[in-house]
Amino acid sequence: MLINCPECEKLISDKAKICVHCAYPFELDYHNRVLLTIEEACNYYKIGENKLRIMIKHPYCNFAVWNGKKCLIYREEFNKYLQNCALAGDELFSEFQPKRKRK
Repeated sequence: MLINCPECEKLISDKAKICVHCAYPFELDYHNRVLLTIEEACNYYKIGENKLRIMIKHPYCNFAVWNGKKCLIYREEFNKYLQNCALAGDELFSEFQPKRKRK
């Protein structure tokens, strides 16, 4: 089936990941995936790549798996990791915690 690209409005396949005319990226269905690349995890969680690479080096990191030099993220384990860090008050993850009002 053909659809119009939201960016350039030319016809493309509905199965395309990017527009072949303008390279517009389409949203991927990350929440159904078990493993994410670093780039996909950054897009899904709205976290900078440098911060995610710091998280991978964290002593309690149980969400990363290495395939040679390529790192993949277990999505469900990463969700749990972020929740635990927010509950523990880890300074790297202060943006995941509610902001306190100053008096």
